[in-house]
Amino acid sequence: MTPDTLQQPAVRALIQQTADVLGTPLDDATIEYKIPDEMMHSLREDVFVFSGFKTYHQLKEASELLLDEQGRVKSFNKFYQDVSGIREKYNRNWLHAEYNFAVSSSQMAAKWAEQSADADICDLMYSTAGDDKVRPDHAALDGVTLPVEDPFWSYAYPPNGWNCRCNVIRSLKGTRPLSNSERCQETFMQTTEGREEIFRYNPGRDKVLFPPHHPYYGKRGYKHCLNPHLATSLGDNLECEIHGKLKQKYVPQKKVLETTKDGHTIQRYDNVNPEASDYKQVLSVARFFAKLGEDVEILPNMQRGAKAFDYKEIFADLIGTQYEDKTPDLRCTKDGVSVYREVKGYEKGTDGKRALKNMLNRGLEQSDRIIIQRHPDWTENFVARSISNKIKKGVKVQEVWIMEDNLELTLVYKKTEG
Repeated sequence: MTPDTLQQPAVRALIQQTADVLGTPLDDATIEYKIPDEMMHSLREDVFVFSGFKTYHQLKEASELLLDEQGRVKSFNKFYQDVSGIREKYNRNWLHAEYNFAVSSSQMAAKWAEQSADADICDLMYSTAGDDKVRPDHAALDGVTLPVEDPFWSYAYPPNGWNCRCNVIRSLKGTRPLSNSERCQETFMQTTEGREEIFRYNPGRDKVLFPPHHPYYGKRGYKHCLNPHLATSLGDNLECEIHGKLKQKYVPQKKVLETTKDGHTIQRYDNVNPEASDYKQVLSVARFFAKLGEDVEILPNMQRGAKAFDYKEIFADLIGTQYEDKTPDLRCTKDGVSVYREVKGYEKGTDGKRALKNMLNRGLEQSDRIIIQRHPDWTENFVARSISNKIKKGVKVQEVWIMEDNLELTLVYKKTEG
């Protein structure tokens, strides 16, 4: 396991999936204060870097379990059994705590952005949850009141531990006596010695969600890697190699899957999941349009849409349109003009009316050209009326195709000029 592994598409996808989970709190509309755009960019970047280091250590631990004590490769069943503990540790126990921390940290980062803007008129007061679950170390800080610019807030601003519920509230200057800053700093330093030292930071001021000296980053963290001269002076170190690979721009690559007799190609991006439940249908549709003289690209499904790190590398022409943030299945190009198409199926057991409604709704959210799976209960008139109703409601529809049971396509609607 080397840092180069972090550039592999499958590993990059795993990192992004982790970042999607841990970055969810940043999109929470219930956050009391707005996170400034510049801070938001830095926080998202921090989540991705944190997820990358987490993934590296998880895969490294797993790779070290491949061999038995005699240096022989373990059987798959034995390896799977051994590695299940690592999955449980990283992706259940630790991920849960990390997610909760991200929720708290994002809220406090947003709060700091607002509070620091009021430094001229307000001081800040440390406040605990005030119940019997408050840690004694945190209870000792309850009521500490200091100016916004006091150094105490540089490292004692919550969250100050896993599942910390502490808060900081504004207090109009002069309404509360100021605490002794040096004494408060000394108290905090004493109570956070050892494993708790990693929480000595301010997520809003430092513009990071996770502790800069989290164990994933090694003893020195990775911040020195941002300074080339400092990184060089400290010698080669693993954390800078990992950070460097994570910071390298990842450009998804395409490979040609098939070429028609007429020379038209079907290409697939390397971050497309060929094991997805609808992949067979998508590939069949791609073949259909390739035979019609179009060059077809099979596109990835990005759960975070435009927030995904590589969205603009693939869907740049959707940015600024009504389909920004969407990830349609196919891009089809003919005579230099590209259009997007979405393929939709229905779950077994769904009645015909609901199946058509769901496929039209979800498909037309992604593209104005859709392919839907035929249901045995449909009639031509029923499908035509449903499409007509969509158009009357102002939904943009260019084409609707039906995928037959034999995977052939039938055009049932095409918008005509005028």
